[in-house]
Amino acid sequence: MEMSFDFAIELLEISDISKVAIQDIPSIEKKAKKRWHPDRVTHLNDPKITKEYTGKFQRIEEACQLIAAFLQGTYHAGEAFTQTCKTVYEEPEEIIRKNARNIQQTLRELWSIIRERKYKWEEKEVVLSDGFKLKDMLSEDFKEDIAMLSVVSFFYGLVSLGLLTAIGSLINPTLGVIVSIIWAVQALSCIIGFLPLSRFWFPHAGQDIIFRFINFGLGIYHWAEEQGQNSTKPWVLLLVRIPVLFAKLIKYVLLFPLYELAKAIVGHKVLGIVKKKVNYYADAADWYIEQLINNNPDQMTRDELFHLSYIYSELSDVKANTNDNSRHTSYSATSEKPPQDKGQNGTEKATGTYTNATPKQQVSENKFAGIAIACILVIGLSLGIYFLFFNKSSKATELVQGDILLSVPGKYPQGSQRILTVEELESMNQYDLKILRNEIYARHGLLFTNEEMKQYFNLQDWYKPQYAEVNTYLTEIEKKNAMLLKRIEKAKTEAENNISANEPVPLTTNPTKNASEKFVYAGPCYIIVTASYVNENDAINAMEKMKSAGNANAGYLWIPDYPSLSGKQFYTTFLGPFTSREECAANLHSLQKKNKSLYGVKVSTETGREEIH
Repeated sequence: MEMSFDFAIELLEISDISKVAIQDIPSIEKKAKKRWHPDRVTHLNDPKITKEYTGKFQRIEEACQLIAAFLQGTYHAGEAFTQTCKTVYEEPEEIIRKNARNIQQTLRELWSIIRERKYKWEEKEVVLSDGFKLKDMLSEDFKEDIAMLSVVSFFYGLVSLGLLTAIGSLINPTLGVIVSIIWAVQALSCIIGFLPLSRFWFPHAGQDIIFRFINFGLGIYHWAEEQGQNSTKPWVLLLVRIPVLFAKLIKYVLLFPLYELAKAIVGHKVLGIVKKKVNYYADAADWYIEQLINNNPDQMTRDELFHLSYIYSELSDVKANTNDNSRHTSYSATSEKPPQDKGQNGTEKATGTYTNATPKQQVSENKFAGIAIACILVIGLSLGIYFLFFNKSSKATELVQGDILLSVPGKYPQGSQRILTVEELESMNQYDLKILRNEIYARHGLLFTNEEMKQYFNLQDWYKPQYAEVNTYLTEIEKKNAMLLKRIEKAKTEAENNISANEPVPLTTNPTKNASEKFVYAGPCYIIVTASYVNENDAINAMEKMKSAGNANAGYLWIPDYPSLSGKQFYTTFLGPFTSREECAANLHSLQKKNKSLYGVKVSTETGREEIH
């Protein structure tokens, strides 16, 4: 579908184009990409809405290019010919093309006189964009749940920063004041995020700060939810999720009627209307005439040649009709938008004056309406805060991440929520690492070609396959995590397969360890960890594979059996054991030339972790 000026204005949410400069385009593009990123509505689980946002997100750059062309004068308003033009083509195309250069030269010489005398001139006011309704924006704002997430962030910021303020005051009064200021800014950010259309009326630079503080509170919630999920006591997770349940209650009991009231107040207010006056000479737009008299005749279409001939027949007698101003009229077309001819190859700025369709009085009324809406919702927010103090903690699967609202379904939501660490990934087996990595792509609707992944994700009720490639939709956090996961997966594969018999490493033996059974502890020792597995059979298979590669002292153990290890519920394969730290370190450094992910660790029945890198 061709990009129209009207669609570009609505997509970029430009309320007054007269205030937009060419240097503002990059920031407008950045803001629009945050506004229409598909992740903002993923939590709604509505494929139709997700598809709508995806389509708009993909057309933002095209819309910005169109607005930039308008500001630079290379986008031309109005149709090339008005509907009153009646052309009779009497000459064959070949004859016109043969004489086209002479016709162009004559019109170029007369063009300044034609414009000066306004010969056969009329003016039309063209509607480039009929704008967008304020109440439609309110509906979109309510649907995206920004207000609800702001309430969740407010609560967790209140608990965490309030506690830090108390601790800081005990340590140093100045420190307490600093933390309390941060607390106040975080609370204010949540309040602004709660207000309707804050992303529209609040300055763009300030929005970045606001979303970072909202992120802070939601990040704490995410951490608390992870701890609750790992807890064996169901009431812990319920306690953690109470604020989100309360936020949902505020949304439908308080916010919904307030938003409806706001819609009633703004009524049919429209923003972003754009009009432009276009000059016509003998029913042809001035910008189109300039194109015709400057284009190469050999490259002109049949219609362009006939148009050139028509213009010549109508305007070439300008000198003989010096007093003919009978067509000097002004025409305003405000009810309909005539067909637009973009003329992107043009280089001259269209003549005529630009007029902003929104009068100052209307803009002022819109501002007062916005203030009224804000006041209503501040009252509602005050009631929400009052009730919030009596609730100590709710479920949120959404997260504001990098200024974008994310939904995080799946077995491993952390892949889209935060930067993963090497330590937590090393404890996972190959299969789970693969699931974690591919979940990142699955959340954006990737169509998997790998049969194993296709079968797995087709069984997930949240998975909506749509796209063959989704890399452009990934957040920075997801891109970094995907790269890290690939590296860890590769390292684990090398650890299992690339320790070859051609380069055997001198390893000590332990008579208390049976080569075909799980490691038997006979006192403190050191091992070189190669991989970790949830399933014991996977660990045994990996151990046997290392043995067949020439490493007779490969083994495996159950991590929770030894207090000196991490305590995670995994089986780990290793090379060893070694009786001393020095012996382990010497063998480790030799093996790390081929696999840098390996590390050594002390195995003991006493607490206190000791690693070798």
